[in-house]
Parts: sequence; structure tokens; C-alpha cells
Amino acid sequence: MRRQLAKEIGFIVPSIHIRDNLQLRPHEYSFMIRGIEVAKNEVMMNHWLAVASDEAGTLEGIPAKEPAFGLPAYWVEERAVDAAQTEGFMVVDTATVIATHLTELIRKYCWELLTRTEMQSILDNVSKTYPKLVDELIPTHLTLGAVQRVLQNLLRERVPINDMVSVLETLLDYSPSTKDVEALTEFVRQALARYITKQYMVPDGNLPVFTLDPRFETPLSRTVQTGEAINPELIRKLVKSIDRPPFSKLNSQAYQLWQTLCRLGHFAQLLYMLPASCMLLVDYRWNRTLRLRQSS
Repeated sequence: MRRQLAKEIGFIVPSIHIRDNLQLRPHEYSFMIRGIEVAKNEVMMNHWLAVASDEAGTLEGIPAKEPAFGLPAYWVEERAVDAAQTEGFMVVDTATVIATHLTELIRKYCWELLTRTEMQSILDNVSKTYPKLVDELIPTHLTLGAVQRVLQNLLRERVPINDMVSVLETLLDYSPSTKDVEALTEFVRQALARYITKQYMVPDGNLPVFTLDPRFETPLSRTVQTGEAINPELIRKLVKSIDRPPFSKLNSQAYQLWQTLCRLGHFAQLLYMLPASCMLLVDYRWNRTLRLRQSS
């Protein structure tokens, strides 16, 4: 699983350790990062989890929630698996439930897992093919920690760091003139713009877009430029405006939206909140201006 995720996020996460915890209830498990619990859930042994879809019918079982995405689900016995699939439910075993939960947590927190040890390993791999690139950048223009923080910023926004050559070349181009990590991250986003947008293109090559109404864009852009706090009334109006179709699916994620807007840079989190028929396009050339209005 770690190597499969490495192809997606761009580096191999540290080893995952499993241990017994007598403080947990029977059938309960938890995930911890650096000794701090980040998620907890409960599974039912000898049962299968039937996850509901939009087209799913009714099903008799023990109500639950799919832990990775919070989808409504039911725990059913093995004899009810065929019936659940007939009704349109996606049915998975307990091992798959836990593995999927872990995978999503790694995607969410992988930026925290990028330690200096992993950072050095990434640079060592690049050095095998492009030794001068790494030697010229570190430590002449940037420290190892500064490069690490740039990559962490990208991973926090769910931007993969597979193309390390482009990342390092961009840092080498701009680090002589600025050492600001946020500014350098912005330059790297621009260099990876094609890859970022390619992830969200539909099969026909189009990219559905939302743009922000000027009533919201102007004060939010001013906030980015001045560093001022976002007006809570502005957030209230924005959340209220999306509490209707086609934005009604965002309502349950209002708190995440608040966090996203407060950071004004973690667009990937907002993108995952949008309905499947909608996408978010970020023009990284214009100081991370967020645009949110449906367009064809």
C-alpha cells in the first residue's frame, strides 16, 4: 500500500506500526501520528459494510458510516451481501474498510509524514540522475528545511510531488531573489499548473469551472494582499449562498469550507467538497485568486 501511495503522492511514507491498545473497545481501532490520535472507528467482525450510493435502495442492517468518506452505510451479514449488491450498495469486507480509511488518512496527513529523513531520501534519488541540480540548490540558496516546507505546502493541498526535477528547477530559478517559503510555493504551483489541472479534466478535455462573484472576490483578494482576517459576515453569506442546488451538497462541509477560505491556498480541499459534476479551477498566475461561479 505504501508503494502504491508513493506513486500518487510522490514519496514513500514511513513504516506503519500496529500495536494492541487495551484502552480501545472491542472491534475499535484508531490511527495515531506521532502519538496523537487523528481518527477512530469501529468495525463489526464477520460482517460486511454496504455503502449506499445515490441509486441504492433500502436495506436491512446495522446503520453505520463509511469511515473514510463519511458515507451512509450498513453492516450486513455475509448472507445478505448479494441482496445488498442487487440494491445498488457497494459491499466491502472489514479489512478493506480499515485499509481504505488508512489510505485516505495518509493522503490527508502525508505532508506531516514528510520528515527530513524522507526529504533527504528524495534528494538522494534525484542526485543520482541530476547531481548538479541538488548541489547548486542546497545549501547555496536554500536549506533542506526550506525545501521541505515547500513540499509540505504542496502536499497539504494534495498536489503530488512526483515531478521533483521541475520543483527543484523552479526553486533554483527563484530562490536567489526570495527565501519566502510561501512565495516559492506559489512559483512551484505555477510550474506544476498543467499537472494540477490535468488531474481534474473530464474525458472530453474540458475543465468545468466555478468563479467567485465579485462581491466575494474583491474582499477575499484584499485579504490575501493585506493579511487581514476574513470578515465572518462574508463567510456567512458565502456559505448561505451555496446552501442551495447545485451547491447544496456542500452544506455538510461548511466547516471545511471555512477552514479552506481562511487558508486561501488549500484549494484541493475545497475541490473535493464540490459535487461530481462541478470542478474548481485555480489560476495560479494571479496570486491564488479564488473564482467560484458555475460556467459551461
